[in-house]
Amino acid sequence: MDIFFRLSPVVSQTQSVIVAPLLLLVLSAALWAPPMAAQDTPMAAHEATNASVPDVERITLDEAVDLFRENSLELHRSRAQAEETIGRARQETLFPNPEIEVSHEPLFRGDDRSWETYALLSQQIEWPGHRSTRQEAADYEAQAARGAMRADSVRHAYEVAQAYLEAAAAERRLQHLQTTTDVFRSADSTYQRRYREGEVSGYEVQRLQVERSRFEDRIAEATLDLREARRAFSQLVRPDAEAPAVAPTALPEIDPTTLSLDEAMSRARSQRPELARAEAEVQAAETSIEVARQARIPDPTLTAGYKRQSDGFEGVFLGAEVPLPFFDRNAPQIRAEQSRLEAARTDRQIVEREVEQEVQSAHEAYVSLIERHELIDGQLLEADGMLAGARSQYEEDEVPLTELVDAADAYWDAQSRSVDLRAEYWSRYYDLLRAMGAMPDAELHMRESSNE
Repeated sequence: MDIFFRLSPVVSQTQSVIVAPLLLLVLSAALWAPPMAAQDTPMAAHEATNASVPDVERITLDEAVDLFRENSLELHRSRAQAEETIGRARQETLFPNPEIEVSHEPLFRGDDRSWETYALLSQQIEWPGHRSTRQEAADYEAQAARGAMRADSVRHAYEVAQAYLEAAAAERRLQHLQTTTDVFRSADSTYQRRYREGEVSGYEVQRLQVERSRFEDRIAEATLDLREARRAFSQLVRPDAEAPAVAPTALPEIDPTTLSLDEAMSRARSQRPELARAEAEVQAAETSIEVARQARIPDPTLTAGYKRQSDGFEGVFLGAEVPLPFFDRNAPQIRAEQSRLEAARTDRQIVEREVEQEVQSAHEAYVSLIERHELIDGQLLEADGMLAGARSQYEEDEVPLTELVDAADAYWDAQSRSVDLRAEYWSRYYDLLRAMGAMPDAELHMRESSNE
């Protein structure tokens, strides 16, 4: 029986004399009146709860990461920015284009006429080593751009893994809540029958329904949480609003790979993309200094062609052009590149320290979760038997309702903590992978192949 009251915040003294006895009368009737028949059977209520969560396409974490790589606008932007940097760097390494010149010069002096015609081809010639140095600088610029792009990929892959875990954990919590609530649904149906047969009092039925409503309310909240987690996960890996929604296959049951701090640190130094980017930027800055110094020696331009004159003379035209570096010795550019090198080296030191701190913090948190998981998870599994035993004894009138309520609360608390613990366990593992610069999907393949 559901009864709702709306109390006015301002009640006059005369109204209170009338309202107070009425409220007491209504409350007494609600408590002691015969309970209404249940509106839904346990199976119907269970189906109604499941119906509130729409069907979705199940995908693994590997598939989620692949979908994200394909559909993520952030990654598309990161790739485009990297390609822009690489393209601009490559442009500086191309040979200069040749120049062709054709000219005709008519000359006049009174009635006399004469003319000269030129057909010339000019080509700038680079000194040995100039182009190779620019090519080397461009390669380092490209490596830095790719490192930045890979860093974005790893960071976003970690976000996908987190969303995957949150959606899977929300679904697991709802399943345990449904198991707990089904106990009260079944007991409520039994008590309705026993009440009609006069075996239990109306108060006992009402007390049971209060406990059932408490868990039904939790199911409603958990269902909303699941829908929101799935929506966030779907929008992350498949942002098209018209595309079918997706959901994780399940919360991982196996334990992640155990990694030592030395192993994690070693792998971070060798594969963390931020470190590769910082090192490439240092190398690019060092090479750019050499490029700026070589620019003080200008590249010559050679010209060759053919000339004809109106008086019948004709012949080959040869020429050379070399800028004289009297005023512009490229000194400001050299100083600018030296400052860039100093900044790049400082940035590399900062990134190295940040990576070491991140790996150490992530590893400490992961090890802590391993210890907590081993200590707590096995004990939490005993809650299944406790709830089943309390339910059986309650149905046989061997224990009071309070024992069943305590067992249900203990079961839900234990299972909720178990889900949270496993989700956080994998979350800390993925955070450690991110700190090492590894992708979650590759690590899962390694784990599954090693188990086989």
